[in-house]
Amino acid sequence: AGSSCGGGAAPPAECSPGFVAATPGLAKCERCEPGTTSGAGSASCSECAAGTYTANTGQGECTRCPHPLSSGSGDITCSFCKEGFYLQDASALPDDIFRFPTDYCKP
Repeated sequence: AGSSCGGGAAPPAECSPGFVAATPGLAKCERCEPGTTSGAGSASCSECAAGTYTANTGQGECTRCPHPLSSGSGDITCSFCKEGFYLQDASALPDDIFRFPTDYCKP
């Protein structure tokens, strides 16, 4: 697990960060889903920790939320204000909060 076989007599290739081979002998590595990541040679994807996110498949590491935003574990975006800040406009859309965090999250 954690590597894939291209076929023939070639040795197994280690999966890159953000990709996994859950079972030995797979022809190619599979991408981790958004909200998860993996290290090189991993057999499974892990959820991003709270305060980080991955928006796309196959990301090699989780991205820290921009100040002053946060996220739950396994989130694909940062859509709420971190502790010590409040959301000024409760009707704001998550995409707008992410794009303009300091306009929406106030100390």
